[in-house]
Formats: sequence, structure tokens, C-alpha cells
Amino acid sequence: MLHFDFAVEDMCQRYPNATEVNLSGTPIIHLVMKAVYSLRNLEALTLGKGQLGDAFFHALTECSMLRSLDVNDAILGDGVQEIPINHDRLCDLKLTKCRVMHKSIRRNKVLI
Repeated sequence: MLHFDFAVEDMCQRYPNATEVNLSGTPIIHLVMKAVYSLRNLEALTLGKGQLGDAFFHALTECSMLRSLDVNDAILGDGVQEIPINHDRLCDLKLTKCRVMHKSIRRNKVLI
């Protein structure tokens, strides 16, 4: 756990202007959240192998530059049946092998 914490924090400090990040396999959601909040130029985010709760999807609004979100083999949500994704720039959303009840997407140009 300490190894992942240091690696994500180090990545955010070393590359504050990163536009593409792959955090697949990061087992601790608060580390993913740290990257989401600190990398303001993030345009593409890839995640997988964990649980992404409602707070993660609400935090996506903080990534104003995010255009692409790719989630693979993850559990989405905290048990609620609908998770709204409100994001003006998000154009590409890929959900592969994810477990979820229902997704609500509010964006005209999203490709799923």
C-alpha cells in the first residue's frame, strides 16, 4: 500500500502537466482521487482493477480538460443504481468488463 501511495504522489509531483495517465491496477481509490485533483491538464485517464465509488465520478468535474476516460475490469459505484457523469468535455468513455447497475451520462457528444 505504501509503495502505491508514494508512486502516485511522486508521479503527480514530477509531472504536474501530464495530459495522459494510466493508473490501472492502483488498488486504493484515494490515490486515484489524488491524481484526479492534482493533475489539472489531464486529458486522458485509464483505470482498472478496483472499485470506483460515487465520489470518483463527482470528482471528474474537477478535471475540466478530461476528454477520454477508459475503465477496465472495475466495480463502479457504491451500491446506488445510478451514477450521473456530468462533464462538458468528456467525449470518449470506455467501460470494459465493469460491474455496474446503471449509468446516467449527460453529454451530447460522448462515444461509448
